[in-house]
Amino acid sequence: MALGTFWPADIVGVGFFFLVGEGVISMKVAAYHSSNQSDPDVYHDHSDCPTGQQIPSYNKLSGTGGYPRCKQCVDKG
Repeated sequence: MALGTFWPADIVGVGFFFLVGEGVISMKVAAYHSSNQSDPDVYHDHSDCPTGQQIPSYNKLSGTGGYPRCKQCVDKG
């Protein structure tokens, strides 16, 4: 897989690619959070964050929203 072809449509901002393990690509992206009040009050900054990937594009807001960073994003670096 070429690095230039990995661009999910709902990624917010521009980021950097990281190779993690065997061919798994993680991309650091601009901080975003959910506008949905039922979602956790955290922000995300990795393209492959499982929790962040569940946020529909219409609920994604740019920035941290004053929230702490998602634990899964912290673990990714």
